[in-house]
Amino acid sequence: MAIALTNDPLAGIYPGNPKRSTATPTTERMLAAFDNVNLLLVPVTGQIHCQVTPLTPVQKRILELWALCPLHCILASLRKCSGYGVS
Repeated sequence: MAIALTNDPLAGIYPGNPKRSTATPTTERMLAAFDNVNLLLVPVTGQIHCQVTPLTPVQKRILELWALCPLHCILASLRKCSGYGVS
């Protein structure tokens, strides 16, 4: 896992204890960090407008550790799709 290679423990994934950190977070805890993220798709005059909950620094860090495309990259891809307006 990338976090083991960075020697930089991940904090903010323990409910009720945001300062607690770990160098070996479980997949379940990391996925739970995204439980408040919502994607809203609203059709308006033939186009679909998207609204995404802003990510927290912890969520952005997890995406980096997973080597996933950052949210701005995903939104840019949606913008390129015909009929999508992204905000």
